[in-house]
Amino acid sequence: MPKLVREVMSSEVYRVDPETPVAEVVAQMYQHKIGAVIVGREPEPAGIFTERDLLNRVVAMGTDPKTLPVSAVMTAKLMGISPDAAVEVAAILMHKRGFRHLPVLENGALAGILSVRDVLRA
Repeated sequence: MPKLVREVMSSEVYRVDPETPVAEVVAQMYQHKIGAVIVGREPEPAGIFTERDLLNRVVAMGTDPKTLPVSAVMTAKLMGISPDAAVEVAAILMHKRGFRHLPVLENGALAGILSVRDVLRA
């Protein structure tokens, strides 16, 4: 029987307010040793901010992370996956779309986050 996303996802998800400066968000990511945070309050996320967003939308553009709100550089169009999906389906989606982190959504609300590391462990 294939493993389900809910069996390997992280249910501990870090959230930040959309107006939080990128520098503060990155400090939190470093402190918690995570590669992505969800932007926005419950129940539905407004976006996701990842290490790749930091590199491509902040550092590469020479933008000041101390004054830039995370909402200006987050990925706003979230693609999520159901916690009841097979991990193999998630792996294919992550590979095809180039995602390293995938929000897990249940009835439109955030249930967790799936990382490439989670998939590899499965």
